[in-house]
Amino acid sequence: MRRWQPQKLAWMVALALVFGIQAHVSAQTLIWNLPAEGSWVRFQGTFEQTEARPGAAGGDLELPPWSEQVTIKALGSEMAEVAGEQKPCRWIEIRIERGKEVDGKLDTGLAGLEIYKVLVPETAIPQGITNQEGIPLSFLPVVKGYRKVGSGEITPIVSPALQLYPLGVLAGYYRTMTVGNAPEDLSTPAGPQSATKYEGKLEVERAGSRTQEDSTIWRSAEIPFGVAGWTANVVRQVKDERAPRDDFKTVSTVKSSVRLSGTGTDATSDLPDSN
Repeated sequence: MRRWQPQKLAWMVALALVFGIQAHVSAQTLIWNLPAEGSWVRFQGTFEQTEARPGAAGGDLELPPWSEQVTIKALGSEMAEVAGEQKPCRWIEIRIERGKEVDGKLDTGLAGLEIYKVLVPETAIPQGITNQEGIPLSFLPVVKGYRKVGSGEITPIVSPALQLYPLGVLAGYYRTMTVGNAPEDLSTPAGPQSATKYEGKLEVERAGSRTQEDSTIWRSAEIPFGVAGWTANVVRQVKDERAPRDDFKTVSTVKSSVRLSGTGTDATSDLPDSN
């Protein structure tokens, strides 16, 4: 039942290595405003992968699609030391689930569930793509935090920043983006949402490989945390390192499409003993 899982996880690890060196051009996707304590938002969608098989009688291999579900919660607040000063901070929890639908339930397997609980300075919540100096907002700064994968133990987050792209959320932000002139209606499982479209593209090329990504993020100030949905399309190509660039051939394509599915005001932590 899970023979597709190692292939997909291996592809995502490779993607992280490819784009990890470009961390300065990506930005966090999910947090664009800070709603009231207890607010939560949930997204659902699909994650699909195709492996190229040139000359194969059956054509390209389309792996069984995964379902995706992302839940973000606004939890309690506390004062914490930030750059030598006591500042108001908020706990934010992000639950990412990816797996197969089995008997109406999402089977996340061994590694398809990730939960992040982080304490973030309230002033660090971004209001745009870049800060006042024009530097892309790549991460959420973390005062302290915790992480749980699958049925594993809760472990501290030792990094001073949280970046979910590309392993947690495939869509990324870019140094430059095309922004829609006006909000448009976006169809979602929670009903139509008025949201502004942000589009970006990124290409990383080496002598023997090339990875191209394009993403669309729909932003809406009316939704807790400010996002109505996102899509991402990633194409990986390879060639012999000495061959001309025209020899690049596509070896895999991954697509993710996620939309708002619900909101609420009764959020509780999935990691209640981690503070």
